[in-house]
Amino acid sequence: EMTPAAGSPRSQDLEMARQLHAEGSLEDARARYLEAVARLERDGGPDEPVLLPMALDELGNLYREEHDDPQAEQVFTRAEALREKAASGGDKDVAAAISPYALLNLYRDQGRYDEAEQLLRRVAEIQETVLGRDHAKLAVSLTDLARFLEEEGKAADATPIFGRVVEIYEKNLGADERMAMALDEYAAALEKTGEKDQ
Repeated sequence: EMTPAAGSPRSQDLEMARQLHAEGSLEDARARYLEAVARLERDGGPDEPVLLPMALDELGNLYREEHDDPQAEQVFTRAEALREKAASGGDKDVAAAISPYALLNLYRDQGRYDEAEQLLRRVAEIQETVLGRDHAKLAVSLTDLARFLEEEGKAADATPIFGRVVEIYEKNLGADERMAMALDEYAAALEKTGEKDQ
């Protein structure tokens, strides 16, 4: 993940915001996050497609701590739109770094499961288009989607996705811990859907 150059104003704003946030000084932290966001928007730079959404997510998490979910959703949605725009433009670093978890967790907490599923599917589609069908990062996003579907009682939808994850890991990793976990999850999904003999 990209970080701003040490000592840069953006770095100082973000680090100070994080420190204040950790100390529980939410009002001061919010002001610093807003300064960091404004500076990133104004100054741009090669790291801006990753850093601006990251700063927005951190600001959104602060809003959630303040029980301001509408404001948090607005900030999270903006962060995700920025990531998706940069990734859809072919930026492989951004595509690999897409992290929809802040918005996803808000949707889940609010019981908005259809929107959560659409978000996970959209991230996987963008990554497949930009990174390719067999990229290991796509396997991570597909695993998130399959696990979510399984949690929602949609084992029949999750099973082929788990199978796809196994295929990607076979091409990229061979026998390692992630491959073993993917095989276990695929086998469990097959069992749930009555397809044990696959």
